[in-house]
Amino acid sequence: MASVCVIGAGASGMIAALVASKNNDVTLIDSNNKFGKKVLLTGNGRCNYWNSNIDNKFYNTDNFDNLNKILSKKEEVFDYLTNLGIYPKIKNGWYYPNNLQASSVVEIFIKEIEKSNIKVLLECKVDKIVREENRFIVSTNLGDYIFDKVIVSSGSCAYPKTGSDGSSYK
Repeated sequence: MASVCVIGAGASGMIAALVASKNNDVTLIDSNNKFGKKVLLTGNGRCNYWNSNIDNKFYNTDNFDNLNKILSKKEEVFDYLTNLGIYPKIKNGWYYPNNLQASSVVEIFIKEIEKSNIKVLLECKVDKIVREENRFIVSTNLGDYIFDKVIVSSGSCAYPKTGSDGSSYK
């Protein structure tokens, strides 16, 4: 089993950690004191997690081949979310959790993370990642950690108040 570090406990980071935990020892790191801060804000707290019209024409990229590969998995992702227990209520093409509460989506992820024995480090700020031979040294405010693989899923600078300040780009 490989040791995998996932940096960022938003929606994509939590899913990455869960999927990676099937065959690896996973550590999930986030600078916040709780999971899914942006998830809790989406859709005015109702969590619009999907929509009926997912198409490459809505994306700005210079690599449409890669985007099309990603979008070809959208049904697989939707089924994964449904299998976790996130059932949709659809309004005007937007998909919300059936109870219209983003907190329920985060709670589902947290329960799955706990069941998957994923190690969690909250209030842990990554300062540097160094590749050294076949391993990565992840330096944080809580110390240095060594992993075989690292997934950076820390988000953009879209909402700095949630910790998504773009600092991971450096």
